[in-house]
Amino acid sequence: MGSGLKGFCGNKEVSIENPRCYARHVLAAQEDFLNQKPILQEVIEGLGHKVIFYPKFHCELNYIEMYWRASKRYAR
Repeated sequence: MGSGLKGFCGNKEVSIENPRCYARHVLAAQEDFLNQKPILQEVIEGLGHKVIFYPKFHCELNYIEMYWRASKRYAR
């Protein structure tokens, strides 16, 4: 195997002693990647709309879930 960055370190945990082991972490730490918006957000904002990303797996913070919960409460 060549000497260079590996795509994966072999385990899923990032080693603090060797942060360069994982090529994706090296790329993710670059300033231009940190300032880059996701392509979906760029396209939607380019069309003049606002984008709000909700936290994953937190349905209690999602507007449509709050609306649905209120409508079920009203129907009962």
